[in-house]
Amino acid sequence: MPEVEISREDTGQAAVFEASPSSVPPQRFAHLLYAAILLAGFVVVAELTLEPAASMLRWLGMLCAVPLLLMWVITLLRAARRSAVRLVVAPEGLTAHGQLIPHNTIRGVALYPPQGKRPLFVARIQTMTPQQHERELALAGGDVDMEEEKPVRGRRPRAGYRLLLLRRNHQPALILVRGLTLSGGETLMAGLAAELRRHSRPG
Repeated sequence: MPEVEISREDTGQAAVFEASPSSVPPQRFAHLLYAAILLAGFVVVAELTLEPAASMLRWLGMLCAVPLLLMWVITLLRAARRSAVRLVVAPEGLTAHGQLIPHNTIRGVALYPPQGKRPLFVARIQTMTPQQHERELALAGGDVDMEEEKPVRGRRPRAGYRLLLLRRNHQPALILVRGLTLSGGETLMAGLAAELRRHSRPG
């Protein structure tokens, strides 16, 4: 599982959190690599073939090169868009995966382990006791001790921790980021909860 790096940027009244993998899985580009090898073999065969067949093979190779380059560019752009998750906290609400969620519909954020359905930690946006606030500050500093869950034998391990957005009025929770490490999930959850609380309005 590639490690997910967390970054934050403040732009005007908005705070932008970005979660992006530090590496891209190589199998994503395997089909393009095979196409490039096939094209190279096509050109080599053209050089070993006598005229006029060699000229025709060269022209075909050039025609194949243009769509192959376009496929590479499109695949790289799609991979970049899929790999990076941008969470924007602005006065009008939270923007995640192209969807705007108003602040008065947000109840909190929760960090879930790879296995199991119970959250490790829940940060409420509007109802906070002093003890919850102290624990959240400790979580932001990485001082909370949470044990890593051991994989169950015979069960396929899930990829990393996941951060969920909890919504009001019994609306289903939204997965903001999946595949996080424990430290990355702690950092993102604490920072995101603090920004959401700063903009929160009564529901």
